[in-house]
Amino acid sequence: MKIFFISAAVLITLICVSYNGYAEDKSFPAVHTGDNENQVIERWGIPDNKSRMYEEGKRRAVWIYNCEYLTPCAQDCDWYYDVPCYYLFFENGKLTGWHDVR
Repeated sequence: MKIFFISAAVLITLICVSYNGYAEDKSFPAVHTGDNENQVIERWGIPDNKSRMYEEGKRRAVWIYNCEYLTPCAQDCDWYYDVPCYYLFFENGKLTGWHDVR
């Protein structure tokens, strides 16, 4: 009987630990205003989409990161992974701001 309770306790602990590790919301490493494009790529990887424009002698860009990295999903969530999570804004190669759209 003692072995049963010990086994049950170990099993419950393993289930809780594995579930909590899976359910955690991952977040991207910190980025800061003024970081250059290479620093952002080192921390967050290559964005899913980039949009660039040139205006009044300024080179502006918007980088879009989708939700796949951030959100573990136990079922078929391909549709959700295509949803943007973050927009990062650059001017002349420097990060000027970001928007979390989750």
